[in-house]
Amino acid sequence: MDNEGQIINIGITIVIAIAIFFAMSLFLQPLMNLIAGSRIDLNCATPGSITDGNKLICLGLDAIIPYFIIGALSIAGSIIIMRFAG
Repeated sequence: MDNEGQIINIGITIVIAIAIFFAMSLFLQPLMNLIAGSRIDLNCATPGSITDGNKLICLGLDAIIPYFIIGALSIAGSIIIMRFAG
């Protein structure tokens, strides 16, 4: 492939990676609503009155959003890196 074709190919790859990241970020708001509802049901706001198992579940619920964002960034980044390496 000539130089101009490689530039266009890399540009299309970056646009696709950004589109995938935005598509995954659309799922953040419904996911946050589900997590908020679960936290209310588990009574995570008052840590003194819940069991240790519920505390662990509350911590796990709090970790979902950062892991989801890191996953979206890593998927988009891997698409770009895969194109540069290949």
